[in-house]
Amino acid sequence: MPLIISFGFSTKKHPFYLSVTELTINSQSKEVALSCKIFTDDLQLGLHQMHNKSVNLEKHSRLNDSLLAIFARTNLQVFVGNKPVLFTYLGYEIIEEAVWFYLEGALPKGTISEVRVQNNFLCNAITSQSNLVHCTFNKMRQSHKLNCPEKEYVFRF
Repeated sequence: MPLIISFGFSTKKHPFYLSVTELTINSQSKEVALSCKIFTDDLQLGLHQMHNKSVNLEKHSRLNDSLLAIFARTNLQVFVGNKPVLFTYLGYEIIEEAVWFYLEGALPKGTISEVRVQNNFLCNAITSQSNLVHCTFNKMRQSHKLNCPEKEYVFRF
């Protein structure tokens, strides 16, 4: 009878590599909110490659928050018109097999006719990575899937 040993972590591979970014623009409160979802194992791999250190997101720490804030700032940018949105990292949580992390920023002044999103999540670590972006403005939702190396899309309202 074969002996099976479990080390308490999963080495399962999933058949696709996908992140989901929910971008919500609230013109009344003048806020932009981002919620980003990435498979935990993929994100840990990307953070490891980016910082050259092992990362365990299951254990919440200031270091993990710092690494995720740097990851978000390095790989995700949003422009309303031609003005960049400056985001504040709020934190993260793990739900099932994915990490959700959250950011918010002030909506730049001016008329909103287009929103440009640059999302390069894990493209350097996983060549088959796709990044799905949902953008909601005035209750109108648009979506676009970025397949690496594609990293930018312009939503027009």
